[in-house]
Amino acid sequence: MNIDEACVGCIINQSAKVSAAIGADAKLAGEMISTVERLSKDFSFKQNPPEIASYVYAQMAELANKTDLYDEVKERSTKKALSYVPFLKKKLFVSDHKLLTATKIAVAGNVIDLAAAVEFDLGEELEKVFDRGFAYNDFELLSTEVRYS
Repeated sequence: MNIDEACVGCIINQSAKVSAAIGADAKLAGEMISTVERLSKDFSFKQNPPEIASYVYAQMAELANKTDLYDEVKERSTKKALSYVPFLKKKLFVSDHKLLTATKIAVAGNVIDLAAAVEFDLGEELEKVFDRGFAYNDFELLSTEVRYS
């Protein structure tokens, strides 16, 4: 999928979220957003969103004088995620359905990406994973495959 006008607006909006996530001061945030707005005028509609985002993120990292825009955010997110390990181990230990619980823990791990860590409450999302069923549920098939592998 190549970018379209909606993608351009989203990428510009993302630059504001990135600047907030990295704790940029008002001056740096303004520079980042205006740079992305300027860059957006030359986006190629023959490229896909990840291709555009890669270049845009590199430009924002350069402005922020960072090799990794999210280094501090990743460190905080990792520490926060690790703080849930005892809770998750206990969930698994007391579970009557260990494979299902382990699967849900894996799902929770997939939910925890950078955007998620920045934009939602991890504890609340973990509870949702355990309290809800899967939207697309092939767990019985998985269970059978694991049992006979």
